[in-house]
Formats: sequence, structure tokens, C-alpha cells
Amino acid sequence: MCGRFAQYSDLATIARRFGVPEAMIRVEEGPPRFNIAPQSNILAVRLDSEGQRELVRLKWGLVPHWSVDPRTSYSTANARAKAKAKAKAKAKAKAKAKAKAKAETVSYES
Repeated sequence: MCGRFAQYSDLATIARRFGVPEAMIRVEEGPPRFNIAPQSNILAVRLDSEGQRELVRLKWGLVPHWSVDPRTSYSTANARAKAKAKAKAKAKAKAKAKAKAKAETVSYES
């Protein structure tokens, strides 16, 4: 995962880009955000229980599939893309992706 990113598009722009119907926007408009860290609530698009796209706020991060508690102390925030496929914590992450988020600016920490 990356270190930080920004989301500054309005809800209508994000909904249009991801094909979310207006009736499926489940959040209120908020201020632009320019320094979003892992574990923050972000705007994201996911499928609801009926398979319809909806725009919601979700916590940004990765909980390992083997974790019994989402608040696990095992940090996955600084994972590197090359190691992603090999790491036990991320082995099933790609297959179980649950949402997409529009990140306008991404910064990486070394």
C-alpha cells in the first residue's frame, strides 16, 4: 500500500467515474482531503448485497484473511508491491478485493 493519498473530487464526479447511480450515493459531501493515512475513512465504491454499486465511506487498509480481529496489531500499511504476492497476509487480498477508491494524488514513503 502507499503511504498517503488525496481525495478532492466531489461526490458527483466520483459517482460518474465509477458508474454509481445517484440513488446509491450513501454519504454526505465532505471537504477535500489531501493527506489521507492508512486506517482513515475514505470514499469508496463497492457492491451492495444486491450487486449494485454504491458510494460509501470505508476504513482504508488491509486486514489479513487469517486475522480474527480487524484491529490486529500486525501492520500491513507499508507493504511493497513486489512482495505483495509472496506475503502470507496478502496472498488472498487480490481475489477478495471489496472496494475501489479514487486516489487523486499518491505519495510513497521510503
